[in-house]
Amino acid sequence: MAKAISDEPDYESIINSLYEKTRKGKIAWEKSDEPTRYRATVGDSLSFVVFLYITNPDEQESAHILRMHGPDDEPIFAVSTTTPELEEEHYEKISEIYRLAGRIADNVDDQITQALKVLKKA
Repeated sequence: MAKAISDEPDYESIINSLYEKTRKGKIAWEKSDEPTRYRATVGDSLSFVVFLYITNPDEQESAHILRMHGPDDEPIFAVSTTTPELEEEHYEKISEIYRLAGRIADNVDDQITQALKVLKKA
């Protein structure tokens, strides 16, 4: 028997879980070919991409977008900081996932630790 389909998938639970796991350092984000895009592979065939999208360059408006991909990199869903169905807290979490993904992909914390060690010796 097929499972009933809800009106909207549970994006909020995915966002919450990805945010918490990223914050705890359990998600290995990597740089993409584009400088404002990060990717994390979860499990055998799922991945997430988070990126900055300029919506209006003249007004300096942008949005953070979170996409989930399945096997063969097929898109499953995308939500952003402009998705009307989401609550404000989820917009903030998508933006924070983006910020943390950049820190992880760029090894910012390791570089700061290294800089502190060097400065202590100077």
